[in-house]
Amino acid sequence: MGVPRVGGSPGAVPPDRGGVFTGKCGSELNHGVAVVGYNTSDKGIKYWIVKNSWGVGWGENGYIRMQRGVSNYNKKGLCGIPMEASYPLKKSDTNFNEFSFIRDEL
Repeated sequence: MGVPRVGGSPGAVPPDRGGVFTGKCGSELNHGVAVVGYNTSDKGIKYWIVKNSWGVGWGENGYIRMQRGVSNYNKKGLCGIPMEASYPLKKSDTNFNEFSFIRDEL
């Protein structure tokens, strides 16, 4: 999948145990997470499966389900997830002498 950065903090994005997080959070990017999958809940809510780095004591064993396809955030998505997704490149694919990153609209 991708490695997006999200806006918010552990307090801003409460670890929901057993549901899809659909609440509000910031879109100022300040934390990296890994989107490892996606699905749709029994209630029809589309969501990303997001792995955090705070260990298994956070969320659902270190993961959270975050609503995807949210359009009311000016294309920033919930917590800014689709804003600056990145993925690794082979060394020959980029010039590492200058600062750059890959941005992919999800």
